[in-house]
Amino acid sequence: MFLNTFNQGLTFKRFKNSLPSLSRSLLNHCRFNTSVISINILNKRRALPHVLSKPFILNNNNHNVIKQNIEKKGIITSNVISQLYKKNLTGLVVFTSGAGYIMSAGPFFDLITFSAVISGTGLASGCAGTFNQIIERKYDADMSRTANRPLVNGDITVTQAKLIGWISGITGISILTLLTTPLTGLLGLITILLYTHVYTPLKRVTRFNTEI
Repeated sequence: MFLNTFNQGLTFKRFKNSLPSLSRSLLNHCRFNTSVISINILNKRRALPHVLSKPFILNNNNHNVIKQNIEKKGIITSNVISQLYKKNLTGLVVFTSGAGYIMSAGPFFDLITFSAVISGTGLASGCAGTFNQIIERKYDADMSRTANRPLVNGDITVTQAKLIGWISGITGISILTLLTTPLTGLLGLITILLYTHVYTPLKRVTRFNTEI
């Protein structure tokens, strides 16, 4: 028991005497690590201007995708036209006009006249929908339901939309006038004017715009 106590006292004494050297080693180690960290930070700061001077491109694939998306802007596609025409609304108008002709024609049904009715009505309806979106493009940007329309997204320009509207309107009214009856063409023109110059402006005035 005496020997154990003696050995423990000797070990403690040696440990106590070694404390100064351990402290110095720890301090030198910390100083070395701090110097390395400082040098690394300094090197990164020196290299930073060279990094910032390069264009920020993640990789070639992403660059090509962005370039393709930019080039697609301003191209008139079938999807753009269907959105300008408000395909669901125009489809309903075409269906009702075609059904009306079938019921009224009876045994005097004519395929050419039927085709003229549905195509002319579809173009006239598309003209009205296109000019409606031209007039309301600033308001469409504020609503989630209309925020993805072509003019809001910049898929096409206003000039391109006007061109589509005018061509659709003139062609549609001409088909209705020449291949059906002048009265049908006149009714198509009146419908376009009512939709764009009465219904559209009154949407922000009264909730009875549809009835008017």
